[in-house]
Amino acid sequence: MGYEQILYEIRDGVAVITLNRPEVLNAWTPQMGREISNALDNSNKNDEVGAIVVTGAGRGFCSGADLRWFDQITKELQRAEDAAAVLRKFRDEQRPLGRNLIKLALEGKPIIGAINGPAVGVGLTITLPWDIRLASENAHFSFAFVRMGLVPEAGSTFFLSRLVGFSKACELVYSARFFDAKEALESGLVNRVLPPEKLMPTALEMARGFYERPPMALHLAKELMVKGAFFHGLEEALSLEEESFGRCQASPEHREAVRAFLEKRKPDFKKLKRAR
Repeated sequence: MGYEQILYEIRDGVAVITLNRPEVLNAWTPQMGREISNALDNSNKNDEVGAIVVTGAGRGFCSGADLRWFDQITKELQRAEDAAAVLRKFRDEQRPLGRNLIKLALEGKPIIGAINGPAVGVGLTITLPWDIRLASENAHFSFAFVRMGLVPEAGSTFFLSRLVGFSKACELVYSARFFDAKEALESGLVNRVLPPEKLMPTALEMARGFYERPPMALHLAKELMVKGAFFHGLEEALSLEEESFGRCQASPEHREAVRAFLEKRKPDFKKLKRAR
C-alpha cells in the first residue's frame, strides 16, 4: 500500500508512523485511518520491528476529523430521502476501521504516542488504547465531541475512565474544553511531558529499549497488561499470568537472560532469532 497521508519508516528496530497533513494540523480522514491501520499491521507482522512510535508532522499531532469530510456527510443527509440509510452506510463503512485500529493497538507491538502538538477529538481518542503517551510541552488536548454536537467514539468511553478515573473523564468529555500537557500529566493521560526537542529522541530511545527485550516475553507481558487492565478479573489474570510465566520459563530467551547475567555479559536475544 502506498501512503499519501502518513510517512512510514523503520529506524533501528522501531517503526515510526508520522501523520502527514501538516497544512491542516494532520486532520483525520478515513484514508489516513486506513493508512495507519496498514502501517500498524505491517509493523506487527515484521520480526525486525520491536516497537512503534506515532507522531505528527509540523506543529500538530492530529487536530481531529477534517470538518470538510463531516460537511459532506451533513450535506448528503440533508439531500437524502432516507437519512437513516445514509447514517447506516456511514457507520458500516467506518465501524470496521475503528475497531481494527483498536485491535491492532491492543494485540500488537508496544505503541508509543509522541504527541507533539494539538491532539483533538479522534486525534486524542486514537491514542487511548496505546501503551504509552509522551507529550511535548507544546501539546494541548480536547475531547471536543460534545462541543461539535457529537459524542466520544473509538472506544474512548471505555478507555478514558480507566486512564484518568470516572469523574475526571466526565469533566473532560462534558466540558469539551482544551487542557494543556501539564494537566494531561497530572490526570494520568500522558506518561511524561518533555521539551519539544526531546520528544522524539526520548520516544525512540524508549522504543529501542523495548526492541532489545526478549520478544516473546515482551509480547506476553503486553497481553497480560492489556487483559488485566481492560478485560479480566483477578482470577482470570492470575491464571493467564501463571500460564505465560511457565511458557517464558521454558523459553530460550529466559535461558539466555539467565546465562548472560551469570556470565556478566549483555544478553543477545537477536542470535536466537538468527538460529531459528
